[in-house]
Amino acid sequence: MFVDSVKGVDMEGLRQRVRRGVWDFRVASRKDAPTAATAGEVAQRSNPLLATKADAADAAVSPEPSLLRRIVQALDPFRAKRLRDAEKAEFWSRLEGLAGDVRALGYRIDEELSHLRNEIARIDGEKAASDRVVEILKGDLQFQRRRLTRLDRTGVSLANPADEAALADSDDIYLAFEEQFRGPIDEIKRRLLPHLERVRAHPTLIPGRPLLDVGCGRGEWLELLQECTIDSYGIDTNRHVVEACTRRGLEARHAEALSHLNSLPDGVLGAISIFHVIEHLEHGRLLQFLDEAYRVLVTGGLLVIETPNPENMRVGATTFYNDPTHLRPLPPQLTEFLVKSRGFVDVEIARLNPFPQEEMIKEPTGAAAKFNEFMLGPQDYAVFARKA
Repeated sequence: MFVDSVKGVDMEGLRQRVRRGVWDFRVASRKDAPTAATAGEVAQRSNPLLATKADAADAAVSPEPSLLRRIVQALDPFRAKRLRDAEKAEFWSRLEGLAGDVRALGYRIDEELSHLRNEIARIDGEKAASDRVVEILKGDLQFQRRRLTRLDRTGVSLANPADEAALADSDDIYLAFEEQFRGPIDEIKRRLLPHLERVRAHPTLIPGRPLLDVGCGRGEWLELLQECTIDSYGIDTNRHVVEACTRRGLEARHAEALSHLNSLPDGVLGAISIFHVIEHLEHGRLLQFLDEAYRVLVTGGLLVIETPNPENMRVGATTFYNDPTHLRPLPPQLTEFLVKSRGFVDVEIARLNPFPQEEMIKEPTGAAAKFNEFMLGPQDYAVFARKA
């Protein structure tokens, strides 16, 4: 009826031309439209009779407005993923840079720590040398003070060497000897540490069943035992070293070894230690000491002996005789035999305290190894035994 109302105008043809124009615009805007769909659309456009059906099919397939469809198709669906990947790459790059900075800082800290450790080692070495000099000077000063006291008391002139030698007290001389040749207290404590590990774990050492240190000297061993709260006390025939131990808070008594052991009941001690004393004893007194030590020890009680090692030729021929009160060196095999002969069991020999490594010959030859063994090997040995 609308067509008939306008004269001279073909309304049906006009409607078809408008549809074709709209269709051309839509097709032109689809830059990425599939080839098969375009061919179908062209076929529909070439046949005006199919235009209405094509529009209906197109609307059924894609009900979205044409503008929104163009916007959606213009957007890259992988753009967000690429953005996230780029952000991750930038984050890891920055993290790697930070890790590199941390590593560089760690290297610098290691260098500084190494430098500090070297400085500490150097200072410790200087301190040890200074301590040794101080100990020697203290011993000399103490020795000279006692000499002056005796000379003032007796009125003897220092100008008379014979009278001075006659007045020299053996205790004073031996104390000065220890200060001169034994070394600083801290150094001796360090040498005794291997014995401490063995003694600390021994089951017979309990409160009320102490360790007796025979010939305690300046008390280095007693001090180590006290630091580990091990019940212990020492005896020595030198009054001066006993007084020095007492001043340092150590339990020490002035007594002779055999007399003190004879005064003790059976099985009263958990352990006995005797460091660098048996070389001062005659053979008969050494056997008496071993018998008395066996008697006063509890069953399973520990005996620890340390003495110079004559297997080292420098010790056997030279340093052993630095002490004028030494009688003769005892080879390890002889001491082991004597200890076993008095009833002790589980006898063990441990060779200790070799000369410093810097004195060793570094050549990788058999002759060099033998020289190092016989001339620079362990200077002392220890005997560990248990009462059966």
